[in-house]
Amino acid sequence: NELLNDNRLIIKFNSVIHLFSNNNVYMHSMIHSFFSFTGIVLIYLVFKNIIENKKIFWIILIILPSISFWGTSVLKESLMIFSIGLFCFGWYKFYKTKYLVSSIILIFSILLLVFNKPYVGIVIIPISLLFMIGYFFNWNVMVARVTLASVLVGFVLLIIVPNKLNITNRLSFRQQEMIDLSKGGVVYLNDSALCKFDYDFVSNFEKINDTLIKINSNTEGQYKLFGTKEYKNYNFEPSTIICQHYSSSPPSNSYFESQVIGNSKLNLLKSVPFAFVNVLIRPFPWDHGGILKIFSFLQNILIFMFIIVNLFKRLLINDLEKWILLILTLSSLFIILLIGWTTPVFGAITRYKIPVDLFLIIIGFILLKSKQHDNV
Repeated sequence: NELLNDNRLIIKFNSVIHLFSNNNVYMHSMIHSFFSFTGIVLIYLVFKNIIENKKIFWIILIILPSISFWGTSVLKESLMIFSIGLFCFGWYKFYKTKYLVSSIILIFSILLLVFNKPYVGIVIIPISLLFMIGYFFNWNVMVARVTLASVLVGFVLLIIVPNKLNITNRLSFRQQEMIDLSKGGVVYLNDSALCKFDYDFVSNFEKINDTLIKINSNTEGQYKLFGTKEYKNYNFEPSTIICQHYSSSPPSNSYFESQVIGNSKLNLLKSVPFAFVNVLIRPFPWDHGGILKIFSFLQNILIFMFIIVNLFKRLLINDLEKWILLILTLSSLFIILLIGWTTPVFGAITRYKIPVDLFLIIIGFILLKSKQHDNV
């Protein structure tokens, strides 16, 4: 049931590298860097022909802090950048009428996106189908406008429809998971419920070993019966019963309070502006977190200003480029909302929004054109 975090593929990937890395973490980092770099190269090859400032575009892709930092880490981001580049390259081959080649590339990249970064896959895979619509309608701008309106109406319906397609409950559940994880605490399982406590009470518990724990003092906490979704407050008394220890972790250093959705469609809609601010601009210098938040804030401001300036100074772009901008904009929009609605940690947001950073850079450079191109 994960939406933003699925570690299985990356664990398997590093397990394969481990077969010949001789326990050298730098070997893992080098291979992750290679995949990340390959993804950046593919993105550059796809978009360079509709971008006038090719050299600057390439340099920005390479030195963008979030990409160069997280793309070289032994984490999922390197494979994500690679899969996005491969996915874009597959659509590029489709446009060049190499259908067999594009099909193979697209299938492989889709599998990577779905199993490595599901939240990216569930957004850009369906949105990218708009490229096929534009292709068959010869990049008609009126069709693009109707398509844009249809997508936005469809997304609103997914929020308000009273059935299993409604995404409000799923987003609420995921947000609460992230809040619980970010706040840290002590969590254990007894024979009927999952019980959680504030990390300030960690001294009230005795760890028998890595998997077993018991409570030694009266402690205020919450419990959730198996098969239910709601937590209830409870005062837990000392007990000799040994329970399964789930986790003990301190709060995240960059956690911040956010609008709790609480299965409310109104709360979901009210939190839209905060979602955009939290993802596109924050962390502010005075927010919680380490010194790296300053670099994240500066990057966010520079990208935001880059887009705004180019929007006001944009020149003529052809119909194909308008469709590409539509796809990139919608992809960025929905990823921003997914992250902003569910993630209350700036450190996590910085990693999760790498696709948004990539798409916004591409959008900015397409708008920055100094002359009109007729084809890709």
